[in-house]
Amino acid sequence: MPFRFVLGRAGSGKTRYCLEAVARELRRGPDGPPLILLVPEQATFQMDRALVSLPGVPGTARAQVLSFRRLALRVMAETGGAARPHIDEVGKVMALRALLSRRQDQLCVFGSCLDSLGFLSRLVQTLGELRAYSIGHQELERACERLAATAQDDTLLARKLRDLAIISRELEDYLEGRWVDPDDHLAFLAGRLGSRPSCVAGASVWVDGFAGFTARELDVLIALADTVEELSVALCVDPVEARSSGRSGPSAFHPALRTYDALLGRLAQAGVERAEPVVLKGDPPPRFAGSPALAHLERNYPRPVPGPYRGPTPDSDTAPPGLALVVANSRHAEVAAAAREMVRLAREEGYRWRDMSLVARRLEPYAGIIEATLVDYGVPYFIDRRRPVTYHPLVEFARSAVEVAHDDWAPGPLFRLLKTDLWPLPRADVDVLENYVIAHGLRGCRTWTRDEPWRWRRVFALDETAPPDPATEDVLDRVDSLRRQVAALLSPYASRLAGGEEAAGGSPPATFEDRAAALWELVEAAGVPATLERWAGEAIEAGRPDEAQEHEQVLKGFCRVLDQMVTNLGSWPVSTEEFGRTLEAGLATLTLSLVPPSLDQVTVGAIDRSRQPDVRASFVLGVNDGVFPAMHRDDTIFDDRERADLAEGYGLDLAPSSREKALAEDYFAYIALTRASERLWVSHTLADSDGKAMAPSQVVSALKAMFPTSAVTPVSLEPEEATELCAEGEVTTQVTRVLAEARRREGPIGGDSGDGGGHGGGPAGAGGHGPRVPPAVLEAYNWLVKDDLRRQRARAALASLGYRNRSGDLAPELARLLYGKPARVSVSRLERFAACPFSHFASAGLALRPRPRQRLAAPEIGSYYHAVLNLFSRRLAADDLDLAQLDDETVAGRLREAVDEVAPRLESDILASRARYRYLAERLERTVRRTLKVLREHARRGSFRPVGTEMRFVRMPSAGEDVTLRGVVDRVEVARTGTESFVRVIDFKSGGRRYDFGKTHAGLDVQLPAYLLAATAPETEWEEAIAARPGRPVPAGAFFFPVADPYVRAERPLGDEDLERERLTRVRVRGFVLADPDVLRLMDRDIESTGKSRPLLPLTLTASGKARKGEPVVSKQQMRTLLDFTLLKLRSLTASVAAGEIGIRPAFASPGETACRFCDYRPVCRFDLKAGDEYRRLRRLKGDDVWAEMEKEVEKEIEEEMGPGG
Repeated sequence: MPFRFVLGRAGSGKTRYCLEAVARELRRGPDGPPLILLVPEQATFQMDRALVSLPGVPGTARAQVLSFRRLALRVMAETGGAARPHIDEVGKVMALRALLSRRQDQLCVFGSCLDSLGFLSRLVQTLGELRAYSIGHQELERACERLAATAQDDTLLARKLRDLAIISRELEDYLEGRWVDPDDHLAFLAGRLGSRPSCVAGASVWVDGFAGFTARELDVLIALADTVEELSVALCVDPVEARSSGRSGPSAFHPALRTYDALLGRLAQAGVERAEPVVLKGDPPPRFAGSPALAHLERNYPRPVPGPYRGPTPDSDTAPPGLALVVANSRHAEVAAAAREMVRLAREEGYRWRDMSLVARRLEPYAGIIEATLVDYGVPYFIDRRRPVTYHPLVEFARSAVEVAHDDWAPGPLFRLLKTDLWPLPRADVDVLENYVIAHGLRGCRTWTRDEPWRWRRVFALDETAPPDPATEDVLDRVDSLRRQVAALLSPYASRLAGGEEAAGGSPPATFEDRAAALWELVEAAGVPATLERWAGEAIEAGRPDEAQEHEQVLKGFCRVLDQMVTNLGSWPVSTEEFGRTLEAGLATLTLSLVPPSLDQVTVGAIDRSRQPDVRASFVLGVNDGVFPAMHRDDTIFDDRERADLAEGYGLDLAPSSREKALAEDYFAYIALTRASERLWVSHTLADSDGKAMAPSQVVSALKAMFPTSAVTPVSLEPEEATELCAEGEVTTQVTRVLAEARRREGPIGGDSGDGGGHGGGPAGAGGHGPRVPPAVLEAYNWLVKDDLRRQRARAALASLGYRNRSGDLAPELARLLYGKPARVSVSRLERFAACPFSHFASAGLALRPRPRQRLAAPEIGSYYHAVLNLFSRRLAADDLDLAQLDDETVAGRLREAVDEVAPRLESDILASRARYRYLAERLERTVRRTLKVLREHARRGSFRPVGTEMRFVRMPSAGEDVTLRGVVDRVEVARTGTESFVRVIDFKSGGRRYDFGKTHAGLDVQLPAYLLAATAPETEWEEAIAARPGRPVPAGAFFFPVADPYVRAERPLGDEDLERERLTRVRVRGFVLADPDVLRLMDRDIESTGKSRPLLPLTLTASGKARKGEPVVSKQQMRTLLDFTLLKLRSLTASVAAGEIGIRPAFASPGETACRFCDYRPVCRFDLKAGDEYRRLRRLKGDDVWAEMEKEVEKEIEEEMGPGG
């Protein structure tokens, strides 16, 4: 039967010719032989709609719009084969995963790639490509034999071919007699067309929209030519160039010309009758009848020396109408400018949204930007692409459920499962449960399914033994109830997913079907289908039909994955890990193909996929060098050289190489530039998303040469003029920026309060007070605030005009409600307050805390040290033992008892959870043992003995009744001489903290003097009675005592005594001590034995036995001044807390010492130097200046208390 080409350039009416031909036949009669429009799969919807939109076309079943795949299914339904189960790409990927895991050791090249992301999908594409060009395992094996015959069997190409032969044979053997491979549909179709099935017999077929055909598609076309009444194939080519016998050089129509030549050869080979081609001409073509500039572009692109466009008259020097060349700084600015132009065309020139299209060479860099931008501008759109569903909640649900089973209920996958919002547990409850699990490091099926209730809790100190309060009990009951709900639903299915790894006790191993059934039953038990149906309904009600389609398609796709898995692999034994990998491979191939939700919308697509006929305006984005035309890289499986070798040496023709694809780029550029009938927008950017510079494409250069009067227009993210604003968000941004600049430049704006309310004030105009604001901005401002909804949306932005990062103080009444009356304030809290009042408010007032998690960091290790040392010392006191008299063995034994009691309380017994922590436990015990040795050395060389450890005190300052000061002193020691009891306090520190008198003056380091003050003041109230202290208490010193096991570096071997001396040197206490020889001798009786420094105390003596200048020794007067000043500072700080002070005023001591350095509350206070915030810079006082300032403030306080005349 006659075969006819329909040839024409872009816009000449090829698609219209095919549609009109079908319409003519339908007008003659709705009944008769089939009328088939054969188009690419992605174009079927648009062509169907175009057909039924033609005037006078009656409703009929005679005309059909089909793709090659749909035509194959129609023929199979009639001739047989459609009833056999089909394996799609999803099933093929999973089958390949399972098949190749058994042959992995036989694959030389691809064996190590099975778990690589996307490799299996690429392998399926390569196998499909081989099938499309009629290459099976036999052809591959023959090529391997020919390579071996030429001693090339060890080349990379030979190893790839051997691997592919094994893979192809495995897959073919597996599919044989069981399933139909879609890659074989076209071969099946070409073979069955000879039987003249009624669905195509006598039909008239028009083929349109193809730039090229695979070998099997060519087979189908030749078979159709022998079967149908008439076959017309439309190609976008230059008819003159196509029929020319001597073509030379590259052509913009390269792909279509290649297809034309291939078809001519196959038609001649098959002896098919060929009718005279239909040549569609027109000068200009019908599409460009109203646009001379675009007609000129179509005629001349991409000639090496295009004729310049001169406009309607030869001497015209104006820019051509309908063509815009645009440059933007970024892709965001490029898309925003295009969106503004679309809105302008719709508002001012009457364009419908469907009259416009937005295209790019590749959508990936633009898709997210386009979606967000078009939504902001209110432009309805449809993105023509297949969307991956990797991160849809259902996919994450399935993936995480398998991981939970495989990883023994690890917290990560378990809470990813619960947070999909598909689990029947509210997100708030999930958060409570997650916080508890993370805080206590809980994991494992046994832990989650245990009968005993969860009763782990975090305590303030490890030696705390009090039962939980009622509020804590309620939290524990809630957490336990939630975990039981989770375990009750998840446990039966997780055990089935994880069980049956090996045949045990005669039970068969679990199969793909067993595990797939368990997973689906979990999905049903969790109510996932009902939840997705509800989400889809809510999306429809909210006007988001594409989201509803997504939920529906993902559920169907997930069911298809499980169906394919059970159908193809159901009886195969499989481990949980391999089941998860196979499932992941199948889910990774799922994509969404959404139907356009409305008829009037902008179509967004990639140039090589989307068909956008009959658009009036086309926006072509990303016309940059290396982007459009695109640079093609070699294929993953076969590079260009290997493809050439296979074609030339072994007769294995494959799909076009990257070189062939590069030749096709001019064709894609031609198609993109000739889509629109009236307006063409071509834009490029100066930088990519990473900020790297980008150059314009050769397409831009060609257009500039073709239209020399057309200048490249720069565009920005936001319009330069207020009159160009076209979106509410744009208006809000522009108005806010202009008003903010005016405010910074000239002061407050009229009566504007910055609240965005639009009442009682606003920006001043020409006749108002304050800075002048352009009238267009005033008009835009009024437009924003006059509508209630717009005003609410703009309120936050407009409120920023008066934004200052300031926090007003709390009213005293509110402070009392937050902190209590009286407020219980610790010394460390006051230090935090002195560093930054807002940080204290966030932690103590708002009770904000970083998420607690089971860990072993410095705070947890410090708590462990304190608890062990406290328990050890208290038991010594209970047994009336002196540490100085104990030997190493006794100390080690008693330490072991304390460690055994304390360790299980540390972070839910973290030290026993893993081998790493068990090793760390040994190191911690060794560190405490070293600390006890140092303490024993202090006891042996001095007279101070502990009278209490971990002593909790409550002290009421005389400044008022609103605050109660409390604290915990790690160790109080006393040395008695006659009528006096010298007191020193010790605070254990796991870090190397030093004491600084200057920081005490600033309130940042008051802990040691405050504790010493509490230990020596008679009015101090202790929670438990302190040991008897006969005599008047005299403050002797206060020290930070390092808990450390230091490393010793030496240039020579050291003996035990020398090594011990070096270690003692590295763990000297830090603090201050009374400059009294008697006191120094009480602390170290050997203090005057030499003139050299002693390791126990933080001072160095001169030869005369006096402390060097600058050492932390204080006279009795200075000690009194220090303690009086400390009391004064505590009163001042507690009064400020009670008064409600919460200002964002972080202290700055030096660039490396700021209150913000380790603060957890930066996200809350939003302190930012660049936004105008400032530190509270502290005075740097040292030496005598510190004492002078302390004495001055103490004397001032005394004078104020005594009053006038005192």
